[in-house]
Amino acid sequence: MQSLTSFIIEKLNNMMRSINRLGNLIRSSLAPAENNTSDIGTTELKYKDGHFAGTINANSVQANTIGVPSSGNMIRNITISADDSFI
Repeated sequence: MQSLTSFIIEKLNNMMRSINRLGNLIRSSLAPAENNTSDIGTTELKYKDGHFAGTINANSVQANTIGVPSSGNMIRNITISADDSFI
């Protein structure tokens, strides 16, 4: 029979391995296995905020509102177009 101490150590080691795997995921790229196969969030379950440093490249963007910060930052090189379904 396994002693309580060895049982606890085994469980702590398993937990640390899981934490290390999660840390490696967070420090690396979050990328799908193939193009156009994965979504982030769903129509029912949404992320609250996104914070990015760098460039965001997207084929399309949909938004209910777009806010401009009052810190003096400028929005440059933006194109807004609408198709017939938008009008």
